[in-house]
Amino acid sequence: MSATDGVQISKVIKFYDETTDILVEMGGPNLHMGYWENEKDDTPTARAAERFNGKLVERLAPRPGQRFLDIGCGVGGPALSLAGAADVSVVGVNINDYQLRQAAERAAAAGLESRVSFIRADAASLPFPDGSFDGAWFVEAMMHMPDKAGVLREAARTVRPGGRLVLAERFREEGTEPSRDGLHSLPTFEGYRRAAEEAGLTVLDITDVTAHTAFSEAARAEQIEASLRHRDRLIPLMGGEEAFEGMLERLRDGYTPPYLFLTALRT
Repeated sequence: MSATDGVQISKVIKFYDETTDILVEMGGPNLHMGYWENEKDDTPTARAAERFNGKLVERLAPRPGQRFLDIGCGVGGPALSLAGAADVSVVGVNINDYQLRQAAERAAAAGLESRVSFIRADAASLPFPDGSFDGAWFVEAMMHMPDKAGVLREAARTVRPGGRLVLAERFREEGTEPSRDGLHSLPTFEGYRRAAEEAGLTVLDITDVTAHTAFSEAARAEQIEASLRHRDRLIPLMGGEEAFEGMLERLRDGYTPPYLFLTALRT
């Protein structure tokens, strides 16, 4: 079974083929939320995204010489942050060939190609023997994978006992309807905990970090300005002017999707 059964794998690939460049231009190579200390924190989005990576590295607790798996690696930003923060090696996997090429180019440009590599692989059927890694993470990737417990179980298979799995992801508020856009599948906060436990993992911590992933005043203004600057490119990608204006309205109103960090132990 593909990790994206129920989502539409072709739609996910097409979405990132079309949007990766503009997402990188607007927010840098991490392709995920930033981490701000509070509403008045004026850290730019790209730097806040690096701070976000640092929070995940702390949860993963790497030691020199270890090997880690980045599942749904985007264009390589988080994997390169991990390798740069600790003397470790990282393998990133992705189903999007365009992003994989960019990730490899970024690793070479950073001089980290000897420790960071990227391959095409499905999270539901990873091409690695049991216990190949000291830990793994999913950074805003599991939202494209409906079978959360299944991909967590498969990731855990590749991690040695005692290793950690870290998840950073949006979640759906209780009482709200699941997305039917063909791109996303978001459980509730407790749904992620249940998925980790169903996968046989021991949940060490699960924290609602929405207050920190919400754009600060300065970052919100930065994103609005960038959206307006790229208006002509964004409108067709978003499906029309109405969707674009709705996105701007949500930004101006300060809306941010609920967000969590989860750390679990492979026993």
